[in-house]
Amino acid sequence: MRERKVNKKALEAIDYLLSLAKKERDKDLARFYVEKAVRVGKRTNTRLGERKKLFCKHCFHYLNKKDKREKFPKYVLITCSECGEKKKIFKKEK
Repeated sequence: MRERKVNKKALEAIDYLLSLAKKERDKDLARFYVEKAVRVGKRTNTRLGERKKLFCKHCFHYLNKKDKREKFPKYVLITCSECGEKKKIFKKEK
């Protein structure tokens, strides 16, 4: 199978935009940064990987500790505080 080339500049831009979204207190500006990071990933055909767990894919709200979290044996259920969309994050098996 062919190895996938990684666009380092795109990953740096995505990480930078997501870090700005994390620090930002204004929700609209944080949402703009997340949308911009997703657009950079789509335009450069770069996979977001673990970064997808950081935001709601429905409304692009950056998920933080204030969002409701329910723990189950195999996964964690996070409810977005903006749109109410639920996201399952599965735990890795040992």
